[in-house]
Amino acid sequence: MNSRWPGLAVCLLLVVAPLSLLGTGCQSCPGCAAKPARKPTATATATATATATATATATATATATATTTATPTATPTPGVSGSITVDTTGQQSALGTTVPFGTSDGQFMFATVIIQSTGAASDFIQVPTGWTELKQTGCGTDFRQSISYRVASGDVWPTSAYTWLFCTADDANCVLPSGSSLVKVYGTGSIVNFADVSTTTPVQTGTGAPECNCNFGTTATANGLTPTVANSLVIAQHGAVNNDQLIAPASFNGVFEHAGEGPGPDNRNSWAVLSASPTGAVSSTYGTGSASDNIGCLVSTNPAP
Repeated sequence: MNSRWPGLAVCLLLVVAPLSLLGTGCQSCPGCAAKPARKPTATATATATATATATATATATATATATTTATPTATPTPGVSGSITVDTTGQQSALGTTVPFGTSDGQFMFATVIIQSTGAASDFIQVPTGWTELKQTGCGTDFRQSISYRVASGDVWPTSAYTWLFCTADDANCVLPSGSSLVKVYGTGSIVNFADVSTTTPVQTGTGAPECNCNFGTTATANGLTPTVANSLVIAQHGAVNNDQLIAPASFNGVFEHAGEGPGPDNRNSWAVLSASPTGAVSSTYGTGSASDNIGCLVSTNPAP
């Protein structure tokens, strides 16, 4: 090869060089036309585009809460559950009786004992142990009445019995069988059992305290009282000298009307369930007979809770 063309040989070699060398240019080759360098090809670069993402916001929802309202418990209505009446045989110094049939614990037992005889108004009626006397009232010269109560406890018909004594005085000699204070009189008595009366504080006090009044005539009258609570059981007790067949007072339910043996006293028991308002006078008129000494009583009791 002609040594004058050394550059040509180099250029030829470059022509046949691997294509991988293209783009490097041959600017170092003398006598070769300079080739422009290959422009770099722009490569697209992915650009992340922020996409707004909706975020759910929790919304408080009001939840209705059921409120339980207490239902008031109905107050029991008192009423009669049994009764018994007894008399002396002629004039005696005592009056005994069993409890009424069906007596059970918790029942309110209301007892009335009445005596009649010359001078009986100033005598004394001894109430048996276990009973609480509410009132003892003398009327005129020949009439006396005692009312008392007991809350039944262990009382069973016919084995449970109680005895009231009649004496000239309340002293140590008022004892059976032959106490010197004992006196013989005509007597009659009763026990009436009422259900659904309070066992802890059965008898109302204050304006509901027992009210007993002595009268002479053909009408036995209790002047009246005011029950202290609604649904109060009010007991009306009327008694009279001789068999005068006392009639039940207006607006009251009659339990019994009992005439004592012979000339002995008359005994009427009635009751009503009343509100806390004045009863006014409560009277029992004679069905037969003439004017005599008589007593009217009212007792107001609390209903069971």
